[in-house]
Amino acid sequence: MITKNLTHNHFLYTKEWESLAEIQHPQKNLVILERTITTDLQDFLFLLQKESQVPTIQETLPLHRIKSTFQQHLQKFYHLNVYGYQALIEDVYQLAQQFSQLVQQRTIKVYFTKIEDSMCRLFHTDANELRLLCTYWGKGTQWIDNQNIRPITHGANSNAERVKDLSKVFSVKPYDVAILKGALHDHIATNALMHRSPPLEKNECRLLLRLDIESTI
Repeated sequence: MITKNLTHNHFLYTKEWESLAEIQHPQKNLVILERTITTDLQDFLFLLQKESQVPTIQETLPLHRIKSTFQQHLQKFYHLNVYGYQALIEDVYQLAQQFSQLVQQRTIKVYFTKIEDSMCRLFHTDANELRLLCTYWGKGTQWIDNQNIRPITHGANSNAERVKDLSKVFSVKPYDVAILKGALHDHIATNALMHRSPPLEKNECRLLLRLDIESTI
């Protein structure tokens, strides 16, 4: 957990892929790549999230197997929008490729799923080095500024005990890409991002992609 405020400039919004590497800077614990979604991909995702049997993809994969794995699992939804289906697979591959270069690993832990409940209600940090998140549909990951974090103790089991002002919560926009620094990153162990999955209302859902390095706990 973050136990003290380390920097005022710990996050970065960018429109440049190259700037994702800024997450390696000791003061940074969040980089968000702002993107514009195509009409075909948006249409495909809108129809996909309405499907009741969207398969969960949870595998550790080398880059060259990512496209074929997603094709295998999502082939039956091809008809929803052919161009959108192809765009999703290409986008996942591009994100995996960028993340692979960032962490200098050719094998990536891939998790793609439809979420229909609130996963992590408590703001927390991850026991990993780096993580990529992209919410393709629905509410994005919520996070808080370092300055808004209370000193954490082991007994802090509510958000009110972890966050100074719960009205000042930020959200990653759908389709934007977030690179989060975890507590095991080499530079500053305590400069991990405090975040959580967004609370969902009844009948709400999310389509989430999560990429981790193979050594993630």
